[in-house]
Amino acid sequence: MLLLNWDAGAASPIHDHGGQHCWMVVLDGELEVENYARTDRGDVAGYARIEARDAQTLGAGAIDMRSGPFDLHRVAAPHRAPAVSLHVYAAPLNEYFVYDPLSDRCERAAGAYDAVLSLYVNRSGLRAPARDPLPGEMPMEGSISSEVWGR
Repeated sequence: MLLLNWDAGAASPIHDHGGQHCWMVVLDGELEVENYARTDRGDVAGYARIEARDAQTLGAGAIDMRSGPFDLHRVAAPHRAPAVSLHVYAAPLNEYFVYDPLSDRCERAAGAYDAVLSLYVNRSGLRAPARDPLPGEMPMEGSISSEVWGR
C-alpha cells in the first residue's frame, strides 16, 4: 500500500505494475492518467514499443484499476493543484518496468517503501501491529486488519 502526495505538476514515468493487480483511489485533488499499450511481444530485453491510447482525469473518490504485465500508464497532478492518492497492490511492488516511447526502451525498476508493516495472528486469533512474533504466533504480511485500526 502506498500513499502518495503529488505536488502540482508532478508526474510518474510511464510504467507497468510488475504483472500484478493494482488499485488507485484519488483522495484529494485531481490526477491525469494517460494509458499506453505495448505493441511488441515483450520478448527482447530492454526493448519496448508502446503507443498512447487514451487519457482521463480522475477526481476525488475516483478509482483506477490495473492488471496484467502490459497494463501501462503515466499519472500526473495538473499544474494548477496538488493531489493525494492511495495505491493498493495485490503484493508488494518489488519490481516493475518504466518505459521510454521516444527510444523504444524499457528498464527494470525496484519498488522502495518508507515503511513495511506486518501483522501477526496471536493465539486468540486477533491481529496485532507488527513486532517480533512470540512463540505460537504466525506472521501475516501485507494486510491491514480493522482490529488493528480500531474499526
